[in-house]
Amino acid sequence: MYVSDLLNFIIPTSIEQLNGDVFHGVAQKFTGNDYENNAYLGIPVIILWLFAVQYTWNSKLTRMFSVVFAIICILSMGSNLHVLGFSSIELPWRFIEYLPLIKHALPSRLMLYADIILVLTIMLAYEKLLRLKESKKYCYIVILCLVLNFIFWLPVQPFPYTTKPEIFKDVQSGAPILSQIDNEPTVILTDTFSGAMQLLVDTGYSFPVSNVYGFASADASLINYRTLLNYKSENISEDFIASAIGRLNVGKVLYLPVHHQMSPDVIESFNKLLGIPLIGDNGAMLWSVPLNLSYTAFSGDIYVLDKQFEPNLKFEDWAGEAWNVKASKQSVNVTLKAPAYELMQSGISIETTYDDHSSVIKLGPGESKTITISNESVKFRALKTFIPDEIIGNNDTRKLSCLIQLDIIK
Repeated sequence: MYVSDLLNFIIPTSIEQLNGDVFHGVAQKFTGNDYENNAYLGIPVIILWLFAVQYTWNSKLTRMFSVVFAIICILSMGSNLHVLGFSSIELPWRFIEYLPLIKHALPSRLMLYADIILVLTIMLAYEKLLRLKESKKYCYIVILCLVLNFIFWLPVQPFPYTTKPEIFKDVQSGAPILSQIDNEPTVILTDTFSGAMQLLVDTGYSFPVSNVYGFASADASLINYRTLLNYKSENISEDFIASAIGRLNVGKVLYLPVHHQMSPDVIESFNKLLGIPLIGDNGAMLWSVPLNLSYTAFSGDIYVLDKQFEPNLKFEDWAGEAWNVKASKQSVNVTLKAPAYELMQSGISIETTYDDHSSVIKLGPGESKTITISNESVKFRALKTFIPDEIIGNNDTRKLSCLIQLDIIK
């Protein structure tokens, strides 16, 4: 979730030269990473901007810049206010995050435009100062302010960079793998997403990608699928691989290991599920997704999905306010269990919406019910939720409703 942390506006990250031991520990708590935490302005620069706004407020341009600057800063903070990584109140982005184009944007990157507007506003004030009769007297002040602005925005030297991995040659123009992709939606499995973005640039964005590199909306199940895309786990089942492919709706799977390889067992799971891949000279692999792939995919508030797919493991975890379960070319038993009495004394009510009808499941504390989903998509919506931290003080601020367990019917 790449959004601007409120404190990032005044506290630098490791990308800025001024970041040291004093700020490093604080900056590490920001949501996202140092390369996406783009909100830093610095207190001196903010003071300069406030002076510039006050000094040139009679200008329509300044007033327009000020309003746009404020809007961008607020939108860059995403759907919820984040302070040191902790999410709290909802913000305006929540109401526009699913609009066309906007739904593909990363809020934190909007700060690029805020920086430009801030500099233009300060330059308007400098220009007004230098037009005065005593311009020579103010010239040194302007130069001093420009130097101050430069110091507080100076990046670290040398600036972090990466070299292009040899494996990316397997996907360059004219390579068999790029020809085989043939403009189909593709998911990229890699441990170096920054390099993968460079790859897309080098290929002229010649094929669409569908992955979870970055997203603004907090979708618990989508976050869980990152376990597969970054292949951080050694135990990834075929069912979980199929689930991720179905959720991301892709026709190709491109594997680009740079620093770390997937385990042989995981690669074998891909081969069993998708067939033998096309292998490049430098180790890239491309699987084609069969049209008859069977899977059960999820969206919305379901947590710890990878554990749900571990074989022979009776595992249940929490669902939240709203989620979807889609079974394609297979059936799955979904068991919903109401929380204990001390968490929800009145039990739960879950509204279920099928393709042709809807119903409400009512369960008393501790009660459970299993429903079977076959070749359709079912929407679940909890009519009431609870926040664990407000009841038992465990720092869990998620909105939860019931426990969920699944069993794919082979």
